[in-house]
Amino acid sequence: MLTLLHLLSAVALLVWGTHIVRTGVMRVFGARLRTVLSRSVEKKAARLLRGDRRYRTGTEQ
Repeated sequence: MLTLLHLLSAVALLVWGTHIVRTGVMRVFGARLRTVLSRSVEKKAARLLRGDRRYRTGTEQ
């Protein structure tokens, strides 16, 4: 039972730490980061929809 408690505690700390790091990154980079990420996702979606070979093989040049 104690092992399960330790495991759950570790998971909770990892989730909390990830949240803290994400919040810090968003405060520092903010809108610029959102813009870059959204463009990246849009490009990948467009490649997928048009059937671009680079998207399917995972090789991008």
